[in-house]
Amino acid sequence: MSIDLFQQVLDREDAAERELVVKNAGALLANHFLSMKNSQLLLDMDGVILQSDSLDVPQLTTLDIISVLKLLEDQGVNIGPATGRGMHVVDFLRDQGLKLSGPAILEEGQVIVQNGIASHVGHPNHEKFINTLRDTMKDVAGYVKSWNDVRKEVHRGKFVFCPGNYQWQGTSTAKYWFHYIGEDLQDSEIISTKFQPRIQALALQAELDYERDVELRVYRMQPSAKNGNLAIITVKGKLDGKTIDKGVAAERLSGPWGFVADGFGDTPLAKISKNRSGVVIGIEGNLDITKDAPEFLHLANIVLRNPVEFTKALRHAVSILRSQQ
Repeated sequence: MSIDLFQQVLDREDAAERELVVKNAGALLANHFLSMKNSQLLLDMDGVILQSDSLDVPQLTTLDIISVLKLLEDQGVNIGPATGRGMHVVDFLRDQGLKLSGPAILEEGQVIVQNGIASHVGHPNHEKFINTLRDTMKDVAGYVKSWNDVRKEVHRGKFVFCPGNYQWQGTSTAKYWFHYIGEDLQDSEIISTKFQPRIQALALQAELDYERDVELRVYRMQPSAKNGNLAIITVKGKLDGKTIDKGVAAERLSGPWGFVADGFGDTPLAKISKNRSGVVIGIEGNLDITKDAPEFLHLANIVLRNPVEFTKALRHAVSILRSQQ
């Protein structure tokens, strides 16, 4: 047997195996929904529904993901986002025709939306603090309006930063982007000189305890031709000195639910989901779950390779739900 023919055999075997995994994922979700009086599905956005590198206009991961989710809603499943993005993502998905009748976890758990009512998780003064921060950061040296401006200026050897695109902002978080160069040590220096002193002063003015009520962190995205070396600075709240995440928000919701995510920042919510007899589906996509989110990998019932497989799994789930009517 030639090498090419042998590879074709392996590819066919892999395709058959993946088809079985996809059907198992769909059946797992469908059976979970059938067992619940109030069927709920929480969906991570980036890497599952939206492309992770869509910094401006949101871009869907597959052409038919919305139409399949509509079919799922028609079967009585209440869908809601669980994301680091703000309320704008809800507006975007509703403009696409989704009902989104399920609860929503927004801004990495800082905001919960239930029955159309948004509530903040954290100190009551935090939203005012974030609004003031946005106004005053415009006066900091190096502030520019957009990511395109950042990419232009960085080639001139200047440090510049911009507010994250509107869809990433919210009422309880502020995000700033800069172009990183060199080692992680550079990020710490930028935080300590450009951001931390001002944020500490504003926290004091808002009667917040900086250590107990405010979290400031930076995350480096993978370099890409589209977005360059993007680093994201996030200013958000804490709850009694602890990080607010999707899991903290989920503790305030009634479960169980299905949860689908790519693993980044999703382990706390996955833990709550499993503790409440929920189902967890992992999507690999651009993230190496084994390396970057091993605990999430352990919690996931099934891991799909990409959003295309997830869309197929949803179609299979819909067909099972229809057959039970």
